[in-house]
Amino acid sequence: MGRPLRLLAVIGALLAVGLLVVVGMRACRSPQPPAAPAASFSAATVPVESPELGLEVVEVRGELHEGYMDWACLVRCKDPGGCRADVRATVHYRSGGSAQRITLSGPIDVPIGARARLGAVQRPPHRVDSVEKVAVRVVRTFRAGDPVPTPEY
Repeated sequence: MGRPLRLLAVIGALLAVGLLVVVGMRACRSPQPPAAPAASFSAATVPVESPELGLEVVEVRGELHEGYMDWACLVRCKDPGGCRADVRATVHYRSGGSAQRITLSGPIDVPIGARARLGAVQRPPHRVDSVEKVAVRVVRTFRAGDPVPTPEY
């Protein structure tokens, strides 16, 4: 009878040590920091891809409001004939380490050197760690004097 009791005592001791190791490892782990909440941001000198229309990005910014982010992309016309088009600008950004994007759209009708604003609302708002680039696509063009088209969303 002594041998089975010793075997049970050894098994019990091994289980107790294993349990202590598991509990100790969990206690030593550093807790993961909670994801940072969304906040207003501003980014200047953002690279732009705009093969159809001469534009430069002056600033991409987001203003946090209760439950949404108001995005704005300010562009400057670099086309000698002026910039007259309905455009979609896809902002490529990083949030929490992952690649994200949002599309801002609207009409632009400005002479060379002037600025225009493209905008969008994002619900729910995302945190923006960095803005990587803005890719602009012309949806349709119009001539000086034509009525400015209503943006399609």
